[in-house]
Amino acid sequence: MTTPLFYLYLNEQQAGPYAIDQIFSMWNAGAITADTLVWKEGMPDWISVQTLLAAQPTSPSAPFVQIQPKASIRISNPDKPAFKGIAWLKFWNYVALPLHVAFSLLYILAFPIGAIFLLPYAGLTVATGVGLHQRKRWGWILNWILMSIVYLNGIFSFQGGAKQFSGAYWVGFAIHAVILGLIWIWPNLVYWRKRESLFTQQ
Repeated sequence: MTTPLFYLYLNEQQAGPYAIDQIFSMWNAGAITADTLVWKEGMPDWISVQTLLAAQPTSPSAPFVQIQPKASIRISNPDKPAFKGIAWLKFWNYVALPLHVAFSLLYILAFPIGAIFLLPYAGLTVATGVGLHQRKRWGWILNWILMSIVYLNGIFSFQGGAKQFSGAYWVGFAIHAVILGLIWIWPNLVYWRKRESLFTQQ
C-alpha cells in the first residue's frame, strides 16, 4: 500500500511532499504549528495539521490545543503553489503602506495644526502593516478598515464640474463612488477574502 504524501503551506509557499511520520517529527520539533495548513491528493480542501494529526491512530507526544480550522483553500495540482498572487499583498504591505505613513508624516510636519487628524491614520497604517507582516488576524481586519478609509477619502475628494450640491453634482458623485468601488473595493474584496487563510494567528 502506498504511503500517503502530504503538502504543507510553509513560509508563504507549498512545501513537500512529506510522509505522515515526517509531519509528526516536524510537529514534535516545533517546525509546524497546530494551524499550519496541510493537503494531500484526494482531499478536496486544505485542513490544519491539528485536524490531520488528531485523526491519526497515534498522537504526537506534544499536547494539542483544540482549534477551529480556518477557511480552506482548494487546489487541483499539487505541483503548483497553494497560494497564488501574493505580489499585491507584498506591494501593499511593504511599499504602499510605508508610503502612506511617510506622506502623512510629511504633511503633518508641513501643516502641523491643520493636518493633526492624520496622526491616527498614520498609526492605523503602521499597525496594519505590522499585523499583515506577522500574518495576524487582527491585521487582516485592520486592513479592511484602512481600505475603507482610502475608499471614503477617494469618494469625498470628488469635486465635479457642476454647482456643488446640485442635482448634477450628486449624479456625478454617485457615478464617481460606483466607479471607485469597482476599481478599488471590489478587486480588493475578492483578493483579500481568498487569502483569509493566511491570517490565522490571533
